[in-house]
Amino acid sequence: LNDLKEYGYISLGKIFTDNECENFIQFLENKTCYNSQTAMQSSGNQINFELKKEKDNLKKNAYYCFNPEVTTNYEPFKKFISSKKIISLIDSYLNFKSEMYSSITWYNPQSNEDHYVHRKHRDHDDFKFLGMIIYWTNVDKNSGCLNIVEKSHEKSNQFKNKDLIGQAGTVYLVDFSSLHSGTKLINNHRITSFIRFGKFFNHATVIDGWSHTPL
Repeated sequence: LNDLKEYGYISLGKIFTDNECENFIQFLENKTCYNSQTAMQSSGNQINFELKKEKDNLKKNAYYCFNPEVTTNYEPFKKFISSKKIISLIDSYLNFKSEMYSSITWYNPQSNEDHYVHRKHRDHDDFKFLGMIIYWTNVDKNSGCLNIVEKSHEKSNQFKNKDLIGQAGTVYLVDFSSLHSGTKLINNHRITSFIRFGKFFNHATVIDGWSHTPL
């Protein structure tokens, strides 16, 4: 909790096994996805996700997103997110009883799209919120890791860029009011889940029309 408050992020380490990560990726097969970072920003066309058959056709866009239940219905995730220690850590950071207001899984292929999230920015979901990142694939500097500016969520003159890399199964907690950016994917592909905790009714849920809010 102290590190999260100081740096604006922490690694929880490798939470999910390699087998659980592989099963989650298989779990995505034939699920509906959309050709953008969020469904509301997409063309609205539903795409049947078939990684093995269509990976060469899923390169036009930098992001493809899945509906929230793809993540929340996955049993290993349900078990992990129900942990009293995890809930306590999140709520202690936020200083209120939180709700999971957004759940989104992304597939990122190699793409030439110049996406706006590759530029440094802050998220403005609410006055206080916290994000969880789950890497289902190995993520390094060449495979679309998240870059964060340490301590930029608070007033500080000791800013430092940090690439959040990790093996498949690694979980981070991140205060996305920090300066951060996605990075362009050069090698392989990336599959991640982004879960957000805070107040159920906030700027982000209204703008997204609760399209990524778990039922």
